[in-house]
Amino acid sequence: MDAIERIEVAVFRTQLVEVNTIAYGPFGYTDKSNYNPNISDGEFHKLMSDIHEDEIRSYEEFIQRYRAKYIGEPHLPLWMVTELMSFGQLLTLYRKQHLAIKQKISHKYNLFPMVLDSWLLVLNAVRNSCAHHNRIWNRPLPLKVRLPDRKYAPYWYTPVQIPDNRLFTVLTIINHLLKFIAPTDHWQSSVLDLLNAYPAVPLRPMGIPNNWQELPLWK
Repeated sequence: MDAIERIEVAVFRTQLVEVNTIAYGPFGYTDKSNYNPNISDGEFHKLMSDIHEDEIRSYEEFIQRYRAKYIGEPHLPLWMVTELMSFGQLLTLYRKQHLAIKQKISHKYNLFPMVLDSWLLVLNAVRNSCAHHNRIWNRPLPLKVRLPDRKYAPYWYTPVQIPDNRLFTVLTIINHLLKFIAPTDHWQSSVLDLLNAYPAVPLRPMGIPNNWQELPLWK
């Protein structure tokens, strides 16, 4: 949860806000033409309705101050909107972006858009499971994770291929993202410490291979 929250802030509330605002301005998110052409009228109106309802329900002081100062402005700027949205709502907002926007964001993490899309979907599912205290350590993921192409990222496949539907996959993609988001962070060491603290817990149900620490991604 700690790692996923940092990814949420970095990808959605920082990169998405920055890239989208530079391209379309602080209120560009209210214009359907600034989204992927595949977004339907219903999806767009649902997104705008959810954003409006979140604002109405919010008692955040920064919104009250903004409304008091900009009386004639019907919308909040994007950086305020994202402060009110849940991970799932932010994911929806991200997935409906133009490909060019998602390319700029995903390339910051040395990924293609389709791969980052897949990762964010599964992180949302895992986050929801953790929030409801569900068991995840020995269960297959509800979604298969799209791994980077072997041609461009062979270190995901040697000396052993990472599975696409187990907890180890989630730990590995988190580890990858945090190396860009927080390169001095000690999250990887925390994972190792946790596994070492419970040696009786088998690793295989989590999808962890015997020689997993030889993977370049975990060195």
